[in-house]
Amino acid sequence: MKRAIFLTLGLAACSQSPRSVDWFAQHPHDAAAVADRCILSGRKSVECDNAQEAMRRASDARLKLYRKGF
Repeated sequence: MKRAIFLTLGLAACSQSPRSVDWFAQHPHDAAAVADRCILSGRKSVECDNAQEAMRRASDARLKLYRKGF
């Protein structure tokens, strides 16, 4: 019984919380890697959504700068 409790607590401690949109915005290479991995695997998670949102925001910012040039 004690083993089961320790195993459960150990697994819970190892689970990593998803990285935020702001974190991915500061780490665009990681955002691209996570988004690609999610698309290829078909997996949906909060981290996948955050990576894709950070990439979308970066793209919007680049487009806005491009439009200012005209």
